[in-house]
Amino acid sequence: MSELTVEPTTPLAGYRKPALIVQGLQDLQVGPGDAQLLKHADPQAELELVASANHVLKAVRALDWTDNVAAYSDPNRPLADHVVEVISALVENSAAAHR
Repeated sequence: MSELTVEPTTPLAGYRKPALIVQGLQDLQVGPGDAQLLKHADPQAELELVASANHVLKAVRALDWTDNVAAYSDPNRPLADHVVEVISALVENSAAAHR
């Protein structure tokens, strides 16, 4: 049984503000295909695929399930490379558009 009662693409399809989809390629819960579905629901959204990121966007070693799961609760684990930059860019671009 899923805790998510809303299809994620539904609210995004009607969303008219800048959107950023960040998909970790080491995500154990959702895959790049899911990110592509979100992108399809909002073609104006930016899609960033981050090679070393897991579901919570933390840096993990590829194909190491134990490391991946441990990263979820490790407050000292850094975010994966480029995560901060892509989020910052969206915020900066959105702010600049509203000046």
